Amino acid sequence: MQAAFIQGPGTISQSIAIEVASVYKLHFKMARRTGGAQTVNVYFDGGLIGTYTPSSLDYADFYTDAFATSPGNHTILFKGMTNNDNTVFIDGVSFVQ
Repeated sequence: MQAAFIQGPGTISQSIAIEVASVYKLHFKMARRTGGAQTVNVYFDGGLIGTYTPSSLDYADFYTDAFATSPGNHTILFKGMTNNDNTVFIDGVSFVQ
């Protein structure tokens, strides 16, 4: 199993190709590390689609609000919103309709 992590104001991003225009939600699992809480903003092509603060050390499911997409290349970005050592772990990112 591989997971990504964001510490402090770090970011992770992934470019994706979408073949069919549709309305999706982004699903992902997220857990926090022992210590302070980390808030994460999630962006799709630069537009904010959700803000999340995991409360558990165990992975929990998160879903963004629905958003419309067009065919082509797009970017998903997760951005940490604290300026300290707070850390979250992210896994299982997928689109759902």
